[in-house]
Amino acid sequence: MTLAELKKRTAPAPTHGFAGVWRTIEWQPDLFTPQKFIIGVIIETSAKRAFKLMDGPHRLECFFKPAPITQEFNGMMAHLRHTLAENNPLLSHNLSISDGLFIQGGSMSDKLDQLFNEIVVAARPAQEGTRNESVGPDTDTVRKTVASELKRIMGLRYEQVARENGETLANHHLDVPLAPTHGAASIISGCYRSTSTIETKLLRAANDINAYAAALKKPKKAIFMQMPDASAPLSAKERRDIERMTGEEAWKLECAGFAVPRQERAADLARDIDQWATPLI
Repeated sequence: MTLAELKKRTAPAPTHGFAGVWRTIEWQPDLFTPQKFIIGVIIETSAKRAFKLMDGPHRLECFFKPAPITQEFNGMMAHLRHTLAENNPLLSHNLSISDGLFIQGGSMSDKLDQLFNEIVVAARPAQEGTRNESVGPDTDTVRKTVASELKRIMGLRYEQVARENGETLANHHLDVPLAPTHGAASIISGCYRSTSTIETKLLRAANDINAYAAALKKPKKAIFMQMPDASAPLSAKERRDIERMTGEEAWKLECAGFAVPRQERAADLARDIDQWATPLI
């Protein structure tokens, strides 16, 4: 046996951050029609489950025009997100999870993002000509980046503030990612070309925060929004329209008791959240 062969046999086996299986989450709108859409992905290990779902119908709307599906789809996804977070079985016959395929890697989060981007085609922003609707990170990405920064600057206080899977009241799932003792808040992305898309996300966030704060008598409310930065592919008119619309909507929300910080960097949003939430713990 040569020295090279001996080294090869005695070399330590390569290590990986995790090993498990990945699955697709599929939606069949009509049980009598065999058309299914992949709407999310799951990675499972013996000790942990991670998942990522579409945050809106996106390209799926093309299959249902002129019938609107946004409200029905978002309600279904909120229920699905809560079901997966609680590790409960799927109760809808319209939803299914595929058989598992082996996966391993250094970071489960990175692998989940990679799978989602490759597999969930319907989540890719619809294009107008060659231009994307998205001009920056989506809400899931913004929340993930903000959470990482908050953990660094808040330490143990983070667990007293964050609700990464939202909250459930009277069997209703509410998208409330921040809930210190005396407050409730959301984090959203405003990095979209269409002002109507941004407005919808603002109003949806405000509805959930209002319901949660009113039910639990939490006096302080906020929505933290990441705005398109200077590198976003926007025309001057599109930037003006976004600034005007978000400014007007922020003013209305502030009149209704909300704080509405807007920043171009997730790190700046995290500092705003820390300053807002710490006195409310």
